[in-house]
Amino acid sequence: MKKSVVVSALLFSLCLIFFSAHIEQTKPVSGQIAVAQSTKISFPLQSTKKISESPKTKPETTSQTSSMTETPALPQSESSTTAQSDLLGQEIDNICQKYNAVGMSLAVFKGQDVIYLHSYGYADVKNGIKATENTKYRIASISKTITGILAMRLAAAGKLNLDADISQYMGIEVKSPFFPDVPITSRMLMTHTSGIVDSPAYETITDGYDYPSLTELMSLGGMFTQYRPGEKYIYSNLAAGLLCGVIEGISGERFYTYAENELFKPLGIDAGFLRTRISDAENIALIYKDGKISANTKSWGRVESAYDKIPLGQMYLLGYGDLFITAKDLAKFGIALAGDGTCGGFEILPKEYVDQMNSLQFSSAKYKRGLCLSIEDNLVRGRRLYGHPGQSYGMVSGMYYDPSDSTGVVFITNGCSVAKNSYGIYTISNDIVNAVYKEFFN
Repeated sequence: MKKSVVVSALLFSLCLIFFSAHIEQTKPVSGQIAVAQSTKISFPLQSTKKISESPKTKPETTSQTSSMTETPALPQSESSTTAQSDLLGQEIDNICQKYNAVGMSLAVFKGQDVIYLHSYGYADVKNGIKATENTKYRIASISKTITGILAMRLAAAGKLNLDADISQYMGIEVKSPFFPDVPITSRMLMTHTSGIVDSPAYETITDGYDYPSLTELMSLGGMFTQYRPGEKYIYSNLAAGLLCGVIEGISGERFYTYAENELFKPLGIDAGFLRTRISDAENIALIYKDGKISANTKSWGRVESAYDKIPLGQMYLLGYGDLFITAKDLAKFGIALAGDGTCGGFEILPKEYVDQMNSLQFSSAKYKRGLCLSIEDNLVRGRRLYGHPGQSYGMVSGMYYDPSDSTGVVFITNGCSVAKNSYGIYTISNDIVNAVYKEFFN
């Protein structure tokens, strides 16, 4: 009996020792924090894709609540994000809500790579079609930069002299009646210093879909200011559009066809200056202003036949604002302009001509211009950014880049606040670009 009791006691002691050892192995060591398994947080109206690893350090983000407007929630979308990029996605969503954006797509690039994609909201509100990385937007005035690239490709090929009279390329005399002996040049068109303005007749014509010849437009008057060509900066869609006529006159092709053959097809991009030239037209975003459709881009009449009355070489439309493209494909042009002129092995522009586009061509107290580019010293502190904004029918877009480290950002909305800050920069542009540069490049 005694032996049995001793054995039982010994077994009980061994069990206690084993159990105590097991407890010591599983409880956290003093000073460590027990971490629960993380769960992925979905932000409403968000489709975010992280292309490569983001920097290891992350900035703090500030949420914005009081100024946000209610927006209907979208179904949860797939994402492959790090915690850091999710934070940026949330901040971008907050900015979009703050400025009443309907839909938006964002692409961030460094070197030759798009490193981050994010989309928010709706491409088509009524049908519940959300914006994605494949949404094609009308990008408004960023189109001018792509038109500038097409012109510079002709210059690089020795076919266009930027300082020659545009009349010799267009097959029609384009001269200011106030300075008939002063040639208007492509460089002037590309820097908004030609003395050509958006005349009342031009504004009326562009509201419709039946466009007269350039000869007829000029006969209606109001197209030229009394400033000597090359003397005064006056932003002009008409002047930028005339660069398309120069391109047509040299190439012998319709501008929209030349753009496709020269740039979009070699880059594998489904983009175009007419909606009818887009293969995936169902992914075109509508444009909204004050909650209503302001441009039904899926059905509007800017198609080939609308330009039939404009002789080849006299085009004055399209290239100033009518490009349809995704944010990630537009980023390819940003990559080229921020770097050596190439993207994905294709030379968009020789480096020498990239440098010319980025060089300061005109400067005043308020404006700095390259060739078909804005130069911004007041967008991101400590950086000089190059690029172009876009705004039309109630939407805002932006493409900005820094050649010093080959970084940049593209964003396109299909409707939002068009407010500007004291520097003349759209406030939504300011907030989005600064959020991206703070997250990735500072």
